[in-house]
Amino acid sequence: MTDAYCQVGDMCWPIDDISNFRKSLSSPDVLIDGTEAQQLVALQAWCTTNGSHTKQYNGGHYVPAIPNGTCAKVLDRPQKFGVFERSYTMNVVHYATPGLIVQAKTVQDIMHSFNFARKHNIRLAVRNTGHAYNGQSSANGGIVVLMSEFQSITVNPGENATITVGGGCTWGPVYQAANDAGYVSTGGHDPTVGVVGCMIGACHGEFTRQFGYTADLVTSMTVVMPGEVEAQVMQVDSMSHPDLYWAIRGGGGGFGAIVEATFKIFPAPPAPVITTWKVVGPNNESQGAMCPQLRGKTAEEQETWWNEKGPEGGAEQLKKWLWSPEWMESLPWGFGGAFTACSATLMYNGYNLTGDLESDAIKNMVNAAGPGARLVADASYTEQVDYHLAHPDTSNWIPQVFIGYVPAPEELSSNAVAQAAVFGSGLAEPLAGYESSGNYTRYPVQRGRFTKYPQGYMDVLGLVHGGKANTPPQGGNAVGRIRKAAGWQYVMGYGSAEMPNREKYEMVNSMAEMIYPTVKATYNLEWVAQASYNRFGMERFWEAVEIKKLEDVHKKYDPCNILWVPRCIGHNQSHCAATVAQP
Repeated sequence: MTDAYCQVGDMCWPIDDISNFRKSLSSPDVLIDGTEAQQLVALQAWCTTNGSHTKQYNGGHYVPAIPNGTCAKVLDRPQKFGVFERSYTMNVVHYATPGLIVQAKTVQDIMHSFNFARKHNIRLAVRNTGHAYNGQSSANGGIVVLMSEFQSITVNPGENATITVGGGCTWGPVYQAANDAGYVSTGGHDPTVGVVGCMIGACHGEFTRQFGYTADLVTSMTVVMPGEVEAQVMQVDSMSHPDLYWAIRGGGGGFGAIVEATFKIFPAPPAPVITTWKVVGPNNESQGAMCPQLRGKTAEEQETWWNEKGPEGGAEQLKKWLWSPEWMESLPWGFGGAFTACSATLMYNGYNLTGDLESDAIKNMVNAAGPGARLVADASYTEQVDYHLAHPDTSNWIPQVFIGYVPAPEELSSNAVAQAAVFGSGLAEPLAGYESSGNYTRYPVQRGRFTKYPQGYMDVLGLVHGGKANTPPQGGNAVGRIRKAAGWQYVMGYGSAEMPNREKYEMVNSMAEMIYPTVKATYNLEWVAQASYNRFGMERFWEAVEIKKLEDVHKKYDPCNILWVPRCIGHNQSHCAATVAQP
């Protein structure tokens, strides 16, 4: 539904009104327009090309370290280039060049931007941090409103402690503020992930299984909505605009610009707050320890094992732990982690480490790894933020294409068969291949040929669902299908700059055709970059009745569909006719 929006370069583009728009903003420098905006985006794209930069942590954001000052000197605009250091687009598959960029400093800047967009029928995107892998925070040819100036953080201590954060905050500084006051928070893995941008898609982390999704914990928000006639600032909670309160918490992008949000935080467990553990085999290696049958097998034998349908095949091994509904249900909620299908690397952040380590689930997991396997301590972190700063996401600014899915307990058995078949096809890597010498190898079967996996292949199995998150908060919210998760989500895909994007989409689509028939749910924000290629619908996020409710709320508060977001609510809704007809 983007073709009828007015875009930069069209005859309808309001060149004569841009100066008035600039005057309405809090400062002339707030607006970057026209060729200048597109030059800056192109400069950012060049400066973040794979291999042309390093990453450095700066106040909650990882930014490109400009090589030898080259990029800064090209246009000699260090202050304006700083806009992009703070608000980049993570996935270069979805680079876009907006016609206008507003670095909002006040709520009024946001309101004026919405009103200008409605007046001239221009698509507008709100960008908290640019961490959206599917381009939801980009508006090609339209207006992008950057929220990174809204950085306030206030801890509200007490029996029912909360934290209030600005719409541009990232998790690193928020974790730090909560931890300094003796609390922890459910939130994103990477310290550079935007808090509210994560929350609108549910937002999961190491404490999700104990406290629920971040979306479940929000108590109130200050939101700017486009409105029918003019933009409005709304206080949104369970009593004020309850329909919008329901929709924002899990409904994805397109429900306004969140200026501020308050959510619950919880007393921190005894230090070390986070400890990590791993299962190792008799060779003291954790890599591949959960698939001992692969040790010493040739690539041909590995393929045969993954495709074996009998009791000794790959699918049956998966069913001994992560793909077992009984195992998932018995696992204490204090455990989480980032696994692979054949490697167990747990994280513990609960309140009873000694007792939970003796649980049947942990014993059964170690037994599944075979004779000689054992659970060993890996690392410890005094505060929650320490873990996140030690494990940042460094694979940004590259063309990433993924498949993601979140199985329910009743789907685990059939999904194990499908997942084993994907490994046997060579499309995905279980990170557990062994050469005959017993060493780990990255040379398995791929589509019938024995070769190296594509550079940039990645998979992550995150134990970040289930537990408390299976129970919705009072009044519910729009978290959707993942509410029924067994406990984990799997992400597989490719992020190499060397592989053509078309090939990535084709390979990911092949995986989707094998996996999706066995699992209904996908996490609705982060891992659907493949959606523009394979058959994909909103039904993977929400039930039909929820989609209808979300669409009704969207139409009510944004009837002109100014906040058009790809692969989100409103992507197929009609929008206002252009104020100025284009010949």
